[in-house]
Amino acid sequence: MIPVNDFRLYWLAAKALASGANPYAPVAGYTVVSLLHPGEALVPFNPPWAMPLFLPLAWLPYRVGAFLWLALSTGLIAVSAIWLAEVYGKTKFTALVAILVFPLILLQVMHGQIGAFLLFGLAGFLRYVERDQILAGAFLVLLAAKPQLLFLIWPALFVCALAGRWRPLAGFLMAVCSSTGLVLVLRPGIFADYFSMLRAHHVASYDTATLASLLAHWSGIPAMQYMLVIVGLLSLAATWNPARTWADRLPGLIMVSLAATPYAWPADYILLLPAFFYMAGKFRRKVSYEELDDLIPVRELE
Repeated sequence: MIPVNDFRLYWLAAKALASGANPYAPVAGYTVVSLLHPGEALVPFNPPWAMPLFLPLAWLPYRVGAFLWLALSTGLIAVSAIWLAEVYGKTKFTALVAILVFPLILLQVMHGQIGAFLLFGLAGFLRYVERDQILAGAFLVLLAAKPQLLFLIWPALFVCALAGRWRPLAGFLMAVCSSTGLVLVLRPGIFADYFSMLRAHHVASYDTATLASLLAHWSGIPAMQYMLVIVGLLSLAATWNPARTWADRLPGLIMVSLAATPYAWPADYILLLPAFFYMAGKFRRKVSYEELDDLIPVRELE
């Protein structure tokens, strides 16, 4: 099965960028039409620093690139699951089971989306944040390909930097600057292209699979789409505990961010996988303690 939807957008954007053209402009004869907005040609909505992810596709035929994209996405999901299992004390068998039972993984791969890269960035950050914080932060440049999804991670990084743990933020900023620099060499006006595309498509106002979108639809007030972002930021401030590790902190940030994000597609919820591993560990420990209470008799004191 070869992905034909989002992959086509990435492939066209890569070819345009490699030739110095605008990667956010529809290409005549190769456009993908939006199902939500009939007659509107879709383009990638990812920010400029995400474009190096797609750039190698520019020199590949469409079918070859689609097959390699499918294979790479599958491999990244497998590696991410293994790394997450390692972080949360699970076995590789548990990682395999998680891949098989998590339905959003199949949806992600079928539609050729970039969720596998985002998940890999998240898993890489968790795996290395206690070993090499600069490298861990650099992994987050992959997650920044859709910065609105786990938006609470960015202020959390900043707060940690203010508290003296600045290396993850430094690694992230260096990776973003490197990716952006490469793109600016190929297309100096790419930020103007990007903001022009955002104004033309009104991306955040799409009716997508988010609570924020439902809130805006039911209220009839477009600005309500961003109210949950404020609620998420307030919850971060109210529950912040500087003593917690990222492995313990991140699942909560993921769940609140995805619940409050103004814009997301169903396949983006693949990023819940770290929270799945975390909660599975909590449930297992709870069950184990309850079983021990049943199995070990309590002797009365004489």
